[in-house]
Amino acid sequence: MPKQLRTAVIGCGGVGQTIAQKLAISPHVSELILSDINPKGAEAVKKRMKSDKISIEAINASNPDQVAGIAKKVDVIVNGTVPALNLKIMEGCLKGGASYVDMSNGDKEYGHPMFEDQLAYDKNFEDAGRLALCSMGIDPGASDLFAKRAADRMESVDYVKVRDADTGKLEGYEFATYFSPESMLEEVIKDPLYWEDGKWGRSSALETTEVYDFPDPMGPLKVYRTDHEESELVPKYLGKPVNKVDFMITLDENFVNYVRVLKKLGLTSFKPLDVRGVQVVPFEVIVAAMPRPDDLSGKIKGTQWS
Repeated sequence: MPKQLRTAVIGCGGVGQTIAQKLAISPHVSELILSDINPKGAEAVKKRMKSDKISIEAINASNPDQVAGIAKKVDVIVNGTVPALNLKIMEGCLKGGASYVDMSNGDKEYGHPMFEDQLAYDKNFEDAGRLALCSMGIDPGASDLFAKRAADRMESVDYVKVRDADTGKLEGYEFATYFSPESMLEEVIKDPLYWEDGKWGRSSALETTEVYDFPDPMGPLKVYRTDHEESELVPKYLGKPVNKVDFMITLDENFVNYVRVLKKLGLTSFKPLDVRGVQVVPFEVIVAAMPRPDDLSGKIKGTQWS
């Protein structure tokens, strides 16, 4: 049997819980530490999985020393938090001697580290004999690998379309997301990046759409162009020229309408407002009012395809 890995998942929201459940049943994982500043999601996974592999440790992932404490006990850490914490967790992995995996990178407009900021740690991980896999989720991640593998078998590439669809529904919730509300809102309020004719451009947020015919059981569904990593990473790393790259995803029409209204009211702004002598960031208020993904586990019904 291949070597079994001691693994930790930091961040047990909607996505982190899903990853943790897969790792809990993997024969390649001998130990699984679930860490979050709020242990609620980790405790829910442990209760569901009933696995003696799982232990729980509460940490603040913005503190590299606390992350290092986890890293010393495992071979690899999976970052299930938000992109704003990527570098902090990478630093903790280096201090504690663990390899690192995350699922997305940030946007400097929102004060998050970019992919290039993470790439600057390449030699640090190499010198430590550890591996860092960045933006290695489904999309980005698997989507980029699929594009690269296909391109390597083609003489030329015209258009890399990354299309993501789901028919998921959350009964009783009209304005909610399956993963980080911060990340999802940031993707849809910003004018999305795309690549065309040798240069990057941006289109208006939530304005570029198409009906894409997904394989069964999805079928034809309306998708919206949103701001996503593939539009930057694929042109850079595909290995050959490509004429066009973009990312589109299905979005619930109620969700889209809510975002448009909030944006018109200025409530997706990051600029603080003075409210009776208190500085309030409208975007943060909206996110705080949305249900947390770790509270939605088991309530989502539908199919996903990407």
